[in-house]
Amino acid sequence: MGGYMKSGKIIKIALFTLFVMTALSLTALSADLEKFEFGVRGNIVTVDGGEPTNDMNGGGIMGRYRIADHWLVGVSLDHYAEFDVEEPATIVGVYQDKSVEPIDATGDAVTISSWIERRFAENPEGGLSWFVTGGLGISFIEVDNAKGATVGGGRFEIETNPGTDFIFSATAGPRYTLLKRWTVELGARLDHHIAEWEYMDKVSGRKGTVDDHTAFGGYLGINYRF
Repeated sequence: MGGYMKSGKIIKIALFTLFVMTALSLTALSADLEKFEFGVRGNIVTVDGGEPTNDMNGGGIMGRYRIADHWLVGVSLDHYAEFDVEEPATIVGVYQDKSVEPIDATGDAVTISSWIERRFAENPEGGLSWFVTGGLGISFIEVDNAKGATVGGGRFEIETNPGTDFIFSATAGPRYTLLKRWTVELGARLDHHIAEWEYMDKVSGRKGTVDDHTAFGGYLGINYRF
């Protein structure tokens, strides 16, 4: 029941953000359309050190607006569903029964990002170009409880409160423009999370935390320019 409630909160955040982005897109229809780009992407992220998670896979939508020659601003909405929060029992110092596989919790996240972008070697006729970005993001995360047996026959139930992550982000990579309007891009990314995840065993009362962490990864995106 708690998982459904948490997923509902994430969905509400995603729908609200999607509404705002749609409203901005409709506004763009009455502006200079050639300055706008919209696209979708798939993400793969790995967290250094494996805490609070080893990896997160997801996807999202993104939009860009050209503010000057070779300079753009962008926004995105990304969703990471059902990623493993690694062995929360160990974070609070509870020893799980070794006769069963390590028990992970399941997380769900929605990330809203904005950035400024610089393009290099752009050609109006299409072809290969390059980009770098720097930006900020905020991630809303929910984690289900993890339950299991401890060494000696006891039980644990770890409740995780991840709060909200604030993210400093940078990306870089190549873009290839097809038919002047469609572009495929491959981005390498570095995200530093300002975070304070709190863990508590509801049985023993033991507590633990995971704080700031750095994630590496990449994405594949497809964009359309009006």
